[in-house]
Amino acid sequence: MSGLQTLVEAITAAATTLYARDVAAHPENPDLWTPNPTLFSPATEEQISTVEQHLGKYLDPLHRELLAITDGWHHYNGWQSFLGSDDYLTRPQFVRSGSSWDELRDANWAFWDAADAPVRHPLPADRTTLIPIALPEEGYGAVSSIVAGGPRTAPGPVFTSGAGLAESFDSLNDYLTAELDSLNQQLDR
Repeated sequence: MSGLQTLVEAITAAATTLYARDVAAHPENPDLWTPNPTLFSPATEEQISTVEQHLGKYLDPLHRELLAITDGWHHYNGWQSFLGSDDYLTRPQFVRSGSSWDELRDANWAFWDAADAPVRHPLPADRTTLIPIALPEEGYGAVSSIVAGGPRTAPGPVFTSGAGLAESFDSLNDYLTAELDSLNQQLDR
């Protein structure tokens, strides 16, 4: 089992426990609480290659690995979902030119530029190298992006912005580790 697989399972377990605890504490309105995370069947190599062809970019190696573990991951941290291969092919925001992803990316770019937080990794000068990996459900939450990879590149940084934050992480693994830490802190309260 890979380290990424272990993280996926730990985050799913923590988020599921948090949901069950919140609903048990307030059973009168379970819709107010963080939804249960949903994993999907792994993406095939053909599906991942089709996404890369559609986007005209190689995916980061850890992003490819995540898709090979679960082809999408709804509500992994409550209100945000990792995109699956079909999302890149069917969601209108990923149509190449004039897309709403361009608008979303530009809005998050402006938010990132205005953030007071120290920048561990500056955003790439070429915005088109950013590939969305996770979007908020119901319009609330952060947008997370990863820099496009290459066939033999090392994992790249993840950028997340929105909902009052702007952060960067060394890799998808580091991003998911921070998400697990956040869920565990919530469970410890």
